[in-house]
Amino acid sequence: MGIVGLRSCWISCWIMIYVLLLIIFFWLFPNDLYPMIERKVYGSIIVVYVIIGGGLIYAVLNKSVYVFEPIVLISLMYLAIFVFMPIHDILNHYTTQYGKYIMNGGVRANIIVAISYIAFFICYYFKQEVYRLKKKKQRIDSWYLKKKVVRIALVIWLISFILYIYYTVSNRGLSLDYIFSLGFYGMQDDTLTASSPLAFLNKFGNSLAIPYLYICVFSKSKFLKLVVLLLTLIVYFINGSRYVMIIFLAGPIIYRYIKRKQSPKILYTIVLLVFLLFSCAFIASMRHGMRAGEGSSAYDSFTTNDIFDPFYSNFTLYKTFYGVVETFPDKHQYQLGRGMILGTLILFIPRALWPEKPREAICDYIEWSINKRAQISGLAYNNIGEYYVEFGVLGCVFFMGLLGYGCRKMKRLYASPNKTVNTLILYSVLLPCLFAIINAGWTPMNFYTILFCIFPWFILKRFLN
Repeated sequence: MGIVGLRSCWISCWIMIYVLLLIIFFWLFPNDLYPMIERKVYGSIIVVYVIIGGGLIYAVLNKSVYVFEPIVLISLMYLAIFVFMPIHDILNHYTTQYGKYIMNGGVRANIIVAISYIAFFICYYFKQEVYRLKKKKQRIDSWYLKKKVVRIALVIWLISFILYIYYTVSNRGLSLDYIFSLGFYGMQDDTLTASSPLAFLNKFGNSLAIPYLYICVFSKSKFLKLVVLLLTLIVYFINGSRYVMIIFLAGPIIYRYIKRKQSPKILYTIVLLVFLLFSCAFIASMRHGMRAGEGSSAYDSFTTNDIFDPFYSNFTLYKTFYGVVETFPDKHQYQLGRGMILGTLILFIPRALWPEKPREAICDYIEWSINKRAQISGLAYNNIGEYYVEFGVLGCVFFMGLLGYGCRKMKRLYASPNKTVNTLILYSVLLPCLFAIINAGWTPMNFYTILFCIFPWFILKRFLN
């Protein structure tokens, strides 16, 4: 089968899946035994599916979409959060969030999601130049240059690693024995709290990904790569840094494929995704015990059900958005940048230096939209929820359009004929960052995550230009 025939077969499979799922959703449509509001919400979910799924099909048909393209990741995440999970929950009567019934804001919320995605889609493809993946490669043959880059990357990784370890020891009170034995030995100092003026050092955990990727690309030492990998995963596990771990692990995989202009095989992709997601789910389910210094007892209380809880908690963030839409602006006014803008400016100021520093605005938003118990548990919302809380529907349209424009520019890093090893490495790290941006819509955290994640790149790229 030729390339044209293979592409036609691939497109046909996408369309068949899209139509088949639509038929299944209509077949499962709730009957009269369900409350009318839930039936209306279900109908609005189908509209969201038609728009997001249809946009993805359009991209496949007309834009030669690539599997490692931003629109693919973002579209699939929105389908999981706003379509598949709410349909599952409605059919199984899981319609509350920490005791609050959340379906009353569902129809309006889904309309906002549909409008927001359309804004993202238009800005993503507006005056979009169609790039063809070419086989042109940037060759770096200088043995001395490669060795120099590896040394600098290793120095940056080591400095970031030491600062991250120092944060874990000084701010969390975990001993080195506890950290490197994965909680089986050592102890925790309960007198230390997160109010330490050095709490900002935890951001250096985000700075480990790009140096490691440069080491993977330019070093021939498998031992060095393995040591850096294991040490980084250990500190991520102890600190429960699941989003950063996704960025760290996904970066080398994405780079491998975009450099060769290839797409992974379907079976390999499924196995890889299952491994990454279950690894992160394991960390999420264990992190409270590890952070609290429970050590090996955290493993004893772990069950297989704990693996699925993080999946459910992450993909049910649509419930928070339903609650947000029901609350704003009927009960509380839009916040006009209190959380997104002001929160970003003051987040990095240690509370020990500013005792009266206000708590994160998202805590108030969650308490108002759901209840106090949800706020204490650390419940979050997705990025559209944040845009809506701050600036309403117009804010959703503007910031989703801005996200589409940013993703279009980001795509140039790998699709442009002028791409280099530097741009491919940067893209390989920025793409998984979208997972955190979409799933955990808190701009102050995401801003500093990306900032600390990419600052080593600005240092290292100078040696390869």
